[in-house]
Amino acid sequence: MKIFFAIVSLAPLLTLGTAGCLVIPVPHSNSGYARTNVVAHTPEQFVPGQTTREAVILALGEPDAVSRDERELAYRSEKVVAVWIIAAASQGAGGATGGDIYKNNFYIFEFDPNGLYQTNRQTGQYGLVQGAQETQLRGPAEASAGPRNCVS
Repeated sequence: MKIFFAIVSLAPLLTLGTAGCLVIPVPHSNSGYARTNVVAHTPEQFVPGQTTREAVILALGEPDAVSRDERELAYRSEKVVAVWIIAAASQGAGGATGGDIYKNNFYIFEFDPNGLYQTNRQTGQYGLVQGAQETQLRGPAEASAGPRNCVS
């Protein structure tokens, strides 16, 4: 972390007299805007053909999106993966701005007509805006009524 802060502190000096954009990868951390209990290894705790929809919901909580036929549940996680800095110096007056780069992941759990877990898939996208809302469910989605950022 000390190296990260040193780089961020020196970035404006590196761009003195020039204009530039700097992207700095950082250790992936939770953004604080999505659930933290869903990660890449989460689906491994469920057994295809045996785990029920109710067991998945009990383990992970209310989904962020549900397909209308209730055969797909989507859970969103969001990580900060990098920071960006744009700095410019012109005739002695300079300015800089920056922000986080997010990686949004949706873990989509698929169930058979009897409510038994079958498979899952992960979709993801990078963005500069926290809370991206595209689940990529195969069927139309209905937003959950939970307190989290809901998707539609």
